[in-house]
Amino acid sequence: MKLSWRGQGESLPALPSWRPEVVPDDLVWSGDNLAFLASLPPASVRMAYLDPPYLTGGIFRIGEAVAYRDPDNDPDAWLRGLEVRCRLLKEALLPAGTIFLQLDHRMAHAARFVLEEVFPGGFLNEVIWAYGAGALAQARRQLARKHDVLLWFANGPDHVFHPPRSEAPSSSMEQRWRRHADDRGRVTFGRLAVEATTYARMVRQWTRRHGRSPASDDVAFTLEGHLLRSVWTDIPEIRNSARYRESTGYPTQKPLALLERLVAMATEPGDLVVDPYAGSGTTLLAAHRLGRRSWGCDEGEAALAVMRERLSGTGHVFLVDPLP
Repeated sequence: MKLSWRGQGESLPALPSWRPEVVPDDLVWSGDNLAFLASLPPASVRMAYLDPPYLTGGIFRIGEAVAYRDPDNDPDAWLRGLEVRCRLLKEALLPAGTIFLQLDHRMAHAARFVLEEVFPGGFLNEVIWAYGAGALAQARRQLARKHDVLLWFANGPDHVFHPPRSEAPSSSMEQRWRRHADDRGRVTFGRLAVEATTYARMVRQWTRRHGRSPASDDVAFTLEGHLLRSVWTDIPEIRNSARYRESTGYPTQKPLALLERLVAMATEPGDLVVDPYAGSGTTLLAAHRLGRRSWGCDEGEAALAVMRERLSGTGHVFLVDPLP
């Protein structure tokens, strides 16, 4: 695939800026996301999450209704459109804000060049979300493609980062320490003393932090989920089936657990989270559940119908794009 997008997206569209007199904490813009992004207040957004069309060429439906059509015939135009939107988001992001872009094998490699251009030196991580089994037809001729890539870039050096943990301790931690822990997962120095090498090291660390030697009932550590690395395998995909209680029927819905992890990792309570491809509203719901403000946008009637129902108790205000 030969790409020639570079430098062609630098001239931003001359879109008028529109804002209601009173801006809601939580809103959904019904309309074009280019106009939505152009209207964002400068330096106001802590985190942006983009889950754009993947260039699959597919038609995605809810029942018989078309949710959206995903083109596949012009990757250069797709990249130029991505660059324009990222440049608008750069102006809207706080100096310590970050952006996540979620894609698959089709365009993730090319999209990273766009993000490097817009956020030079801002690369933080390429997170691999491996989401489940299936794709057996692929596996007859190649490895099954069952992961997405999340490109994480910072707008400046002081971005928020709360290291995420798995929900449960690793099997090795459980096997080694569960017998020493109380019913709340706490391992005290009295219980730790049986592990001579570990005991001496943790005593030194604890003493440096607290300025005294630990007593036998002081807690050395608590069994908890282990710190995650950049490959996530613990969150399954959402399938449009009655077996998946979380499913809204929206064909490309992402798991709430995935978005809650991203929001918790990259924001503080009260921060503004923006999703210009809101789809089923998972980002907006995740932000609301974690005490963040959230603004989203979608022009698809199916997406807006799903969000109206899903966000009915969150206080999100639905606004209609007034621009022609």
